[in-house]
Amino acid sequence: DPPSCWTSKNLISTENSYNELEDSDIGWYDRLTELRRRKVICIGLAEQLWQKYPDLTYKEMHEHEIMKGLGYSSKFNFKNFKTLVRSVASVPAKLPGSPLKSEE
Repeated sequence: DPPSCWTSKNLISTENSYNELEDSDIGWYDRLTELRRRKVICIGLAEQLWQKYPDLTYKEMHEHEIMKGLGYSSKFNFKNFKTLVRSVASVPAKLPGSPLKSEE
């Protein structure tokens, strides 16, 4: 076998499973501000809900009983919520449609 310095970096797996956390990963959540924690949780919830209900619109997601029950509908107004969860939205939610009239 060739020396490890000759091995392509692309061939060496550096991915960690969820069960194998590096020391630098421990405590990252504790270092977040309260607002950032709420954002992380809100994005995670939206992602999971869109996996289960991909046809939900942004408005329906914002008003979903889970988002309301956990307080995320009141923590983020609709405009901020939409911007926050855009990266995890389902394809149908991202499709263009007639714009909603502003309720603010």
